[in-house]
Amino acid sequence: MTAYSLTEAPDVLPEGTRPNWLQAGSSDVSVGDLWLLSWNGDAPMLVVLARVIDDYVLGCPVTLASEPSFAPALGAQSAVLNVPLSIWPVAETGLGRHLLTRNYGPLISEQTARAMRRYAEDGAEAPLPVVDGDFDQDVFDNLLTRMQSLCFHEWPTAEPGHALLDRPAMNAHNASVQMLVDVLDVDVPTASGLLQGHLVPTREQVAALADHLDVADPAHLLSVPTDEAARALIQPKFKAKLLAVMARFHDDEASARRRAREEYALAARSDASSLERMDEALNRLLGP
Repeated sequence: MTAYSLTEAPDVLPEGTRPNWLQAGSSDVSVGDLWLLSWNGDAPMLVVLARVIDDYVLGCPVTLASEPSFAPALGAQSAVLNVPLSIWPVAETGLGRHLLTRNYGPLISEQTARAMRRYAEDGAEAPLPVVDGDFDQDVFDNLLTRMQSLCFHEWPTAEPGHALLDRPAMNAHNASVQMLVDVLDVDVPTASGLLQGHLVPTREQVAALADHLDVADPAHLLSVPTDEAARALIQPKFKAKLLAVMARFHDDEASARRRAREEYALAARSDASSLERMDEALNRLLGP
């Protein structure tokens, strides 16, 4: 199975539809749509959405005509890319919305998506033609392994350098703005921002706090960001601008998302929605 590129269309695409590969399309998340996934500038998989559930989706991997394909894959044709595709319903898995990058439009209907699940789970009749080809266990296992890896990919995370200080933990240790000023050698606004969850502490700051508070595992001082900025940033409508922030600041994706969250938090409050305010925050980062 092939990893894809965000900057170059696959050779198998007809000349006339190659530009479509580079266009984001609609940011709406709907069952049956074909999406390109990415993280940190890498595009590991195409998927068709089988279900949409709050902050994540269920997706089936999709491969191009140039890649090995065989039963139990099902054949389909993308109108946007104008190329035959293979859908693998037996490899359906949960995926975070933060991975959704480019929407290539409807590939199947909702009815077909439901029928594909019955085909994969119960052995019901296939709703699309079953692909004809020689079964390859290595190829199949590789596909399942890659989808499992994507299933376990999360953002936001509690990883030091990207997580917030945990308020209950800080309260349990009687942490104060002045304590952070003294321990971390930062100014009062920075200490306040860290304590209130507006700023993300660095790994070194977390380690310093853990040492000062005599906490053996620094992870116990951290929590996964769940504020409105984090909830907004999982939406695929911001993926293109996040990629632009990555390019401008030479960030990896997690750092670009942290930068966007902090810009969002430090801006003046307004009556705009969280999505509108996140869009404004990203625009400020990208400059005029």
